[in-house]
Amino acid sequence: MKLSAAACVILATVSTGCLGHPFQAPAPVELHSARAPAEVVQIATQRLTSDGFNIPTQNAVYGVVVGSRAGTVSALSGWIKCRFPSKAAAWNDAKSTLQVTVVADSARAGSNVSISAKVVTDYSALAGPYQRQTSVTDCVSTGKTEAELKKLF
Repeated sequence: MKLSAAACVILATVSTGCLGHPFQAPAPVELHSARAPAEVVQIATQRLTSDGFNIPTQNAVYGVVVGSRAGTVSALSGWIKCRFPSKAAAWNDAKSTLQVTVVADSARAGSNVSISAKVVTDYSALAGPYQRQTSVTDCVSTGKTEAELKKLF
């Protein structure tokens, strides 16, 4: 059976449509702020905390704050997006952790700020066929937190 060019395009779109186009984490946000690194860390810490993030790492002297927010995939749906091998609802019960890192380096008249995120997804608590190894590629940040932080600087 020979397919027309249009049929091939439709078939390719349908067969890969559930994977999303493209499915990748947003690029880190890079910006210059008139604020000093310590002030950037303080503001980022306050915002992340108010959004429900835990702050395991904060160092105003070095201009770094790391916030993490853990929950099921469905509980983090506004902050992360995921791509799974099937549409089974069981995937929504996987445990994910969104980690947001803000780094502020001293620069002329303020700071150069980098805001990045990564997501780690753990499947160990899922039932038999859904158990897999922990992944850093199945889920990514939606970019919501990074964009909200960017507005503050």
